[in-house]
Amino acid sequence: LFNVKSSWYLPLLILSIALCKGQNYSDEQIIVMLKQYFENSSTDKLLGNHFFINENKNIFQIEIQIVATNFNNSLIKSFSAITRLSEIAKSDFSEAIIIFHFKNNNVPIIAKSDLKCSKKFFIEKTNNEIQWRKNCLSIQNL
Repeated sequence: LFNVKSSWYLPLLILSIALCKGQNYSDEQIIVMLKQYFENSSTDKLLGNHFFINENKNIFQIEIQIVATNFNNSLIKSFSAITRLSEIAKSDFSEAIIIFHFKNNNVPIIAKSDLKCSKKFFIEKTNNEIQWRKNCLSIQNL
């Protein structure tokens, strides 16, 4: 599922989040952690991030550049990171949006997930990946 070389930092992120439970971080601090996460990725490049409110939903959005053959891996790793970061954020994020850009310039793909639903898979482990994909995730072309 995960490439050992590119995922060594995921346990560090999980550990740091677990140790900081109960402490909430500002949007600026969350951005620093997000950038650090993607700086350590050998395959995914963070192109940008944006926090905004749309229809009473507090949105955590990122844009990343990936290799098309790593799409599923990048999808899981990115939503896991956003879900975990949203748990320690001062802002009450309700939805995550990831815009995937491909190195070969294919049309970008937008993936959205409800963060309460994602939490059941990535944090609480009460749902599996199939349930998360079916109940929480929507994917569409830009």
